[in-house]
Amino acid sequence: MSRARDNANLGAQAGSGLDASDITTGVLPVGVTGGSGLNAVSPANLASGALPVGVTGGSGLTSLGTVTEGNLSNSAIVYPAGHVIQTVKNSYNSGDSLVTVLSTLKKVKSGTASYYWTGTITPSGASNDVLIKMSFSLNVHKTSDTYAGGRVGINKDAQTPSSDTSGTDIFSTKDHGIYFHNNHASATFNIWMPIYIEFLDVAPGASRLDYYLTYSSYGSSNVTINSSSAYQPFQCILQEIQR
Repeated sequence: MSRARDNANLGAQAGSGLDASDITTGVLPVGVTGGSGLNAVSPANLASGALPVGVTGGSGLTSLGTVTEGNLSNSAIVYPAGHVIQTVKNSYNSGDSLVTVLSTLKKVKSGTASYYWTGTITPSGASNDVLIKMSFSLNVHKTSDTYAGGRVGINKDAQTPSSDTSGTDIFSTKDHGIYFHNNHASATFNIWMPIYIEFLDVAPGASRLDYYLTYSSYGSSNVTINSSSAYQPFQCILQEIQR
């Protein structure tokens, strides 16, 4: 028997629900019932990745359900390398930091000793990376000199740091990272500038992580992080990246 006759016979056997044209196009029509060729849907069958016997067409198999956020957050899902698993943000725009004139990096804090210039994330996987992005306005001020400057960095520490210098400095610019020089004569420097820093913390673990902005002075310059409402807000964006 030829293939055309096989298809025609299948259409005849299926009644009005299935005909030869359906077999040719590879599309099951609406209302197809399984008979003995398709069995019933069950969680076990769906979990195997194969459509079970007894599936009815419905109106395009929509009765199988809708993908929801709950489905996508299942811990068994394996995402490709480079996939952003989560993004968190902290923003602060209600006050300036204390002024520092010290050459040692320390955490940025307010006059009330609060660490507003920070970000927190808890990775879902211990081997995943965390991309850290911080942006803010920085002021360098110094009088009667030929140079002024400072530097900034990122510190990783506990949720409640034991001091301004505790924890681990995971990134910092060099002493001349922010530097101004006047070759001609002593001058007064008073400069504001937007700063953007970015660092990838490789596989830091799956426990809570707290990242702090740090700053220091170069040549006893006055260095301030301006985050009051007159300036751009401090922002820390943290992203967990699948490895």
